[in-house]
Amino acid sequence: MPNNEFETNPSTGSTGDIDLSQFDEDYTHAPIEERDFEEVPDGKYQVNVERVELTKSKTAGNPMLKWTLRILAPHYRNRKPHRVR
Repeated sequence: MPNNEFETNPSTGSTGDIDLSQFDEDYTHAPIEERDFEEVPDGKYQVNVERVELTKSKTAGNPMLKWTLRILAPHYRNRKPHRVR
């Protein structure tokens, strides 16, 4: 059993129920940064593969790979390309 509310339970990987309400007041009036990014256009990009998940499609339940990529090239550096369906 974890010693405090922020430790991870090694058998489940869960942190349990963490109450973050103590921070509500601090963030209630925090400004929201508006970002208007242009969409990354179709093309060839050098990317880093950050994550690959084996999952099932929502419609047919077929197995599929879900890729998370991050662009390394200078113009769109650190951007994630849009989803391909």
